[in-house]
Amino acid sequence: MPNMTAIEKYAALKADIAEAEAWAALIGKPYSGGTGTLSKADVQMVITYKQTPSSDDKNRAPKALAGMLEAEVIQRSTNIINGAINAMKAELAKQAKKAQDEYAALMADAGVPIPP
Repeated sequence: MPNMTAIEKYAALKADIAEAEAWAALIGKPYSGGTGTLSKADVQMVITYKQTPSSDDKNRAPKALAGMLEAEVIQRSTNIINGAINAMKAELAKQAKKAQDEYAALMADAGVPIPP
């Protein structure tokens, strides 16, 4: 979103939230073969830590742990997904203020009064 106006960023983020909510709503939703379940979570956790100046600082979780991490994420998915969507909504509120300020500046520059 680097070359977008504040208003365009707001609209894009709002669309992203709608898409995320629609995706999340599939969990538990009945369909002809059962109900929607979260069946895969691509979990890749990396700890950034350098033991020596020349060592690789990207330490991936061991394979034996990765499967258990995925299972934990799936088990807690509802809270994780809701938390992420709420964070998106908080960002949307911030972007709304930027969009309002941009709109006000555009109207002032054009000499158009903004109704109260």
